[in-house]
Amino acid sequence: MVALSPVVANPPAAATSASDRSGHRGDRYLLALGDSISFGFQGPKLTDPPNAAAFDSGYVDILAARRSLEVTNFSCPGETTATFIPGGCPWRLSGFPVYDRYRGSQMAAAVAFLASPAARQITGSVVTVDAGFNA
Repeated sequence: MVALSPVVANPPAAATSASDRSGHRGDRYLLALGDSISFGFQGPKLTDPPNAAAFDSGYVDILAARRSLEVTNFSCPGETTATFIPGGCPWRLSGFPVYDRYRGSQMAAAVAFLASPAARQITGSVVTVDAGFNA
């Protein structure tokens, strides 16, 4: 299990989602990685078909609101430590929506997000990672 641990990072503005779930705009970001916990999955909010926007009251949303952070969330319900690096989250493979689309694995998406030249211009951002709650 990987514990939730905030890390100072510098995500680029160009890689962020057009739809910021926190309602904040600015130069400070929260990059959320992981499984259903960081996705904010809540069973009673599950619809058919699933709507990612319905899951808007998880810890990512709360942290972003409290710290005035713009959210980029690559989290995927069902993600495991075995699929985080190579890819293959069952939620995405089933065709269900995620907040911010990416190709490949979450790890590759995060590295690309943080490696952008624009990343050097931004400070005060947060990266959260939680994985390991799924088998």
